[in-house]
Amino acid sequence: MRTLKKANQKLGEDALDFIDLYLALQPKAENFLPSHYMDLLKNFYRLCYEEPDDPVYQQKEIYRQILVLKETFQSYGDVSLMLFPHEESKAFQYRSRLNRFRNRLINLMDTELINDEKQEEARKVLGFQDFSMGTPPFTRANLKFRFSILLGEEVTVLRRFREVLGIYDNREKLQWNYLMDVLEQMVVQSAHYTTGAEKRDFLERMSQNTYFKGLNGLLTTVVSGSPETTISLLKEELFQPEQVVVVDYENEEQLFQKIQENNTAVFAIKVKSLTHNPFGDSRWFPFLTRMIFVDNSPMALRTNISLVY
Repeated sequence: MRTLKKANQKLGEDALDFIDLYLALQPKAENFLPSHYMDLLKNFYRLCYEEPDDPVYQQKEIYRQILVLKETFQSYGDVSLMLFPHEESKAFQYRSRLNRFRNRLINLMDTELINDEKQEEARKVLGFQDFSMGTPPFTRANLKFRFSILLGEEVTVLRRFREVLGIYDNREKLQWNYLMDVLEQMVVQSAHYTTGAEKRDFLERMSQNTYFKGLNGLLTTVVSGSPETTISLLKEELFQPEQVVVVDYENEEQLFQKIQENNTAVFAIKVKSLTHNPFGDSRWFPFLTRMIFVDNSPMALRTNISLVY
């Protein structure tokens, strides 16, 4: 059969969830996931994306395999039911409305549906700087405006005042240049938004770190905040506070006993380091979906950047 770029059938939410799970699994997922379970996901993905000889039979087979996957990954469905329903944040709702308004205003100007006086007012409105919460990455105009507020001018202009201030000594020149570099970096970094490429690069470099080598293969993300902030997000944004149990990782037997005692909670496990993988044993598989590992290393506490597995 020929494999299609898009799913041939209109898939339900359950099917899309398992496809997302298969696509999200790391290359080293076999460290935790028994191979025959990975084969189930792979075969299901192929089934959904193959051009069928008999579409009716294919649809029936998709339904059958969804039932098999639900039985195999029981806790995966349970946890998804515990998650809070989410919508776009108020900040992004505001941004989308603002963009629609700006586009309508530009359209009015382009089609000359408003007179010259109104067009001048519209240009002033479009020229306003937007520093609302959740504003997307700064444009050059935004950055220039921020320089003018904080420093009066851009740093490239301020550098010219060195001789006016009577700075001729080599050591003083170095100090002046260092001050200018710090000021420029302060303004530029305050306007920087982490890009997807930067995040992927950071996670790739962290995967090569030996501190959490034992967790390679789990889905990984990064939180711009301390371990406590990460746990707070889990409790207050993703789940109910009473659904999340916080555990300090000491050893695998202590952790296994705590998880066995509670069949419904999600466990936020604080780890300082885990250089080996104690979770490859099949006894852990039914519980992995309810286990979230939070980076509690000294580096996370110093930098306010936490890895989450």
